[in-house]
Amino acid sequence: MKAWREACLDLEKETAKLKLLYQFFCDYSAKKATYSNLVSDSRWSEALNALESRIKDRLFKIAVVGMEKAGKSTFINAWLGDEILPYAPERCTYTTTNIISVDSDDKQALCVNFHTRESFEEMVQNLTCESGTETDEQRRALSDLNNINTYNKSIHEQLKLAEASNFSWRYGFTNLSSIKDQLSKYVSNPEYIYAVRGVTLYTSRLIQVHDVAFYDVPGLNSGLRRHQQETKDILNDCDAIIIVQDIERPSLTDSEKRIIQYATEKVYGSSISDKAFVFLSKTDKIRSGSVLRSNLGIAKQQWLELARIPDNKIFFGSPGAHLILNTNASEDLIEQVGSKDKIAHFVNYLSDESGFSKEEILGVSRSVERINNFVLNEATQNLKQYFNTIKSTLVAEVSAAIIDGARDAESAELVSLTDEAHYKSLLKAHMMNVIRALDAKLLSDLNGSAGDDSFTARVSKSMHSALINLVESNPLFAEFSSQKACITNILLSLELAKSSPGLSNEVVRQAVYRTVLSEMENIAYKLSSRLGDEIDLLLSRRQGELYDLIDLRRAIENNYKISITKELAVAFRCLFMRYGKMLMDLFLLYPLGNEQRENFAKYESDLSAFESYIVGIEVDNSLDFKKIRSRIRPGKGNLSSGSNNDDSVSGAIFEEILNDLNAFKYYISYPNFYASGFTAFIDIELNSLCAKLTDDRVRDAICLRFIDSVYSNEPAVISQLPKELKDSMHRASEALASYNAMCEFYDQNYIG
Repeated sequence: MKAWREACLDLEKETAKLKLLYQFFCDYSAKKATYSNLVSDSRWSEALNALESRIKDRLFKIAVVGMEKAGKSTFINAWLGDEILPYAPERCTYTTTNIISVDSDDKQALCVNFHTRESFEEMVQNLTCESGTETDEQRRALSDLNNINTYNKSIHEQLKLAEASNFSWRYGFTNLSSIKDQLSKYVSNPEYIYAVRGVTLYTSRLIQVHDVAFYDVPGLNSGLRRHQQETKDILNDCDAIIIVQDIERPSLTDSEKRIIQYATEKVYGSSISDKAFVFLSKTDKIRSGSVLRSNLGIAKQQWLELARIPDNKIFFGSPGAHLILNTNASEDLIEQVGSKDKIAHFVNYLSDESGFSKEEILGVSRSVERINNFVLNEATQNLKQYFNTIKSTLVAEVSAAIIDGARDAESAELVSLTDEAHYKSLLKAHMMNVIRALDAKLLSDLNGSAGDDSFTARVSKSMHSALINLVESNPLFAEFSSQKACITNILLSLELAKSSPGLSNEVVRQAVYRTVLSEMENIAYKLSSRLGDEIDLLLSRRQGELYDLIDLRRAIENNYKISITKELAVAFRCLFMRYGKMLMDLFLLYPLGNEQRENFAKYESDLSAFESYIVGIEVDNSLDFKKIRSRIRPGKGNLSSGSNNDDSVSGAIFEEILNDLNAFKYYISYPNFYASGFTAFIDIELNSLCAKLTDDRVRDAICLRFIDSVYSNEPAVISQLPKELKDSMHRASEALASYNAMCEFYDQNYIG
């Protein structure tokens, strides 16, 4: 809930500013009869006060509502993992129970607030007015009056004791089970409940969703109008709603339809579909899979049609069965729902019948997981949306009232203040036009009107030149004497030349092969770094064109969760060694006439592909493609043995290996570059980078930074603005100065 708390802190400051604006207007308009309509409209003071209160307590409020006996308390018990709230076949929740999360056991407490004698008498009077025999609500009110008459003595004794304790009691506890009896007494026992206004339970059992408050509200079909008003007030002030409905009665009653009405009667705010969940309870009462599917379909269709609550926010299950299977359930609950064996058998049967999983039929874990996810990830956005709706509507109404009333100097600053959102949209539109023009220019530069004119072609040529230079400058591929000295040094470094006079062709080649492989890896790395430098130049130029607003490389890597340099190096190495490794194996690994060299069948397909790539490429006649095959065919291309000498490596071996090195050098420098598709690779990488640069997320980040820069008066950015935007910025700055002056005026004259 960190994001929720941070959002509350930010919005608390913004709400204070909004209240200052409204108060300033009220003070100003007190002198102007023109504005009396807006000032006398109590919606705004109520909405702002409610918003401020809601944000200040930092609690995420979840209302659990439904008809009496729908299973609201049992659902909360299943969430808590203990039978804390009372339940019974008859009516058992008469008082709204608030359950608030705390972060440690020593903060746990049960708090009970009692009626004063005056408020009790008012409640009795209301019940008398609402009682009767025609409707269910009237009969419930009549039943309440009868209970009050029956338990009149104990109720008044309770009121007398409450008066002595200032109408509030607090019970601290560390074990949730230890206050079950006390909680049941004040929530459902008729000897006490009529003396109680409300009960609040502070528990650490909800620690996984810290800063959350549950409201277990009496049934919507309660006989007391006060309960309906409490439900309405809570729905107007909550951040999420869990509607518990009996799945045996899937069609919505008039009382349940009132939930939709109550939840949408706020002055401004999110719709019920943004924050409501439906839990269809008591699946343990359903006796067949077809009935379950039918009732579920009816309920889902009605909630979708009447409240636009989607399918993924409607769950079903049996909280009672969940408690019995997962906790040490009480005998009362087992008597109502059934034993573990009976429930397990029934769940298996209903799963087979309906096609739903056992977890779906029990339902509680799935719904709790989804609601937790909503609390942690979606609710913050809903709160911000709620605030922004109030803010934009209030500012618009204030502005309209001023414009309609008088266009004098005093009102001008408030009119300008309302231009800020519009001005920011103009800035974003301007920056988007700049970005789109640069995007078009970038694409044109990359692809060009003709191949040689393109940035890609220029980079490809530059990369090929770099490859040739790297190969030419390597001692292994220099003139004959340098190559021979280099090979000798390789052997000496491995202490082969000293220890083994007359080294064989195979041994020398193995040493040379390992060195060349290492050198090829090094060349591939240097080439990828070179391409990385080209990309850095491209990003740097682009960044300069955008006034250095953001670090483009970091923006791309953060958005795509990649490292451009690392991914480029890996891809380039694989591409470079695509045919390079094959050419090394063919030319360097084995001597001429060697059985392994003669057996080149494993390269036939690769050689054919390589050959097809370089058809049409001019090659040295002495090193044409056929030379590859001739040098590795048995008995062909063998060199003369040369004269024997006392060196560790014979001249014939040197001559054969150096000829192979030079052939390898040519093919790695020219045909391999084209056959491996380096030009296409560079083109793909640069266009992929271009796509990332033009991604909406990167564009939005640039626009956001641009707007911040304008409001920070950064000279390099301000100087690039068109005249009309500079003029608008000047007006917005004046409006902001006026607004700050208004806030200072209010602080000095109204606070403290």
